[in-house]
Amino acid sequence: MAPKSPRRHFMAMELIDYAWGRIRPECHAVEARKLLDGAGYDVDTLKVIRQAFDEACMMIALGAGSDALPDDYEMRLAHAVLACARAHGHDADALREAALSAVLPTLKNLS
Repeated sequence: MAPKSPRRHFMAMELIDYAWGRIRPECHAVEARKLLDGAGYDVDTLKVIRQAFDEACMMIALGAGSDALPDDYEMRLAHAVLACARAHGHDADALREAALSAVLPTLKNLS
């Protein structure tokens, strides 16, 4: 088994800190949040959608070595999360992974 890269280990630790509430992701796009909040989902599903969006935002930013994503990237990610929400709306991990799979090939290099 190959050793973990230092960057991958750092990302895993950041996600653990996020899960325990010690850090908050750097997703600040007001328009992306408005899009998610206005999608018409019930409160429980909306919490899962927000969690998946926040985690995906953080993962992309951390992977690029950036503090935050550009607004247009956050909007693409918000659209991807909503597009996948019907199939994965009650599972934040599955929703996050589906949205990342949909949006990552379309993003330019952030670093």
